[in-house]
This record gives sequence, structure tokens and C-alpha cells, in this order.
Amino acid sequence: MNKLMVIILVIFSSFTWAKTDEQALKHLSEEARTGILQYKMLEKKYYNSADLTGLLSIFTDDINLAFNGNKRLIGQAEVKQFFANFWSQYTVKINSVNYEDVDETIGHVVIWANFNLTLTNKKTGEITQDAGRSLTIYKKGDDGHYRLWREAGLDAGI
Repeated sequence: MNKLMVIILVIFSSFTWAKTDEQALKHLSEEARTGILQYKMLEKKYYNSADLTGLLSIFTDDINLAFNGNKRLIGQAEVKQFFANFWSQYTVKINSVNYEDVDETIGHVVIWANFNLTLTNKKTGEITQDAGRSLTIYKKGDDGHYRLWREAGLDAGI
């Protein structure tokens, strides 16, 4: 199984939070907190319905994803190709995503998180457990919406 596929799923799926959203995001500005919560809601909706058009709408045009030394996915075309292929082969259950650190800079929100997930191969039924950490940067657009801009995942090798 490709570790890139396992790790990238963590970011683009529904979250189970160890802390409540309010606790994890309480020190952010109201605008950033609202933006990240809206992003989370849309991400869950689009990911769970395998809505690729919707998912891409909450990424910046210059999205950049990198996981465990695998080839980076740069731009919406590469991300679209990856998810179309991935969703045709796997389903995922996110067991947990816990914020370790959340910070805000001008126009950006940076989140360190740890995760645990279950991945099921649609063809074979093989179930794999995995865990790791991710660093995500959301960027505020000219329209005021926060979108996923940069993501890096570190697999724990479980």
C-alpha cells in the first residue's frame, strides 16, 4: 500500500477532535476561527460524499501536498488526479485527529495534528490501521475564506 495515499487521507476527511473545536481554536481571531470551522464542515461534506469538485473548491489553486518523502502534489490538477484514483480504490475511517498546536499569522492558520485512521481497500477488503502527524497551513483568500494551502504528513509507521 502506498503510504502517500494513507497519509493524505488524514487531512481530507472528517475529524474526531480530542479537544473541542472551541478549546483548540480559542486563541485565534474570530475571523480565523470561523473560517477554519467552516472549512472543516465543508471538507467533511465533500470528502464523505467523494465530491471532488467541492473538495477542490476549498483548496487554493497552488495547493501543495507532501507526505513521507513521496512525490509532492502541486496544484489542483495533480491533487484532482490523486483523489480520483484514490477514491476509486479506498474508503477511510478517521478514528481521531487531535490538534497539538494551532497558531495564526497574518492571513494564515497553522495547525500541527496527530491522527489515527482505518483504510479499507474496496477491491480486496483489506483493512489497514495507520497513524502519524500532519502540519497544515490554511491561507485566507481575497474573498475572506480560508482554504488549504500547504500540507505535510509524517507517517508513524504503524
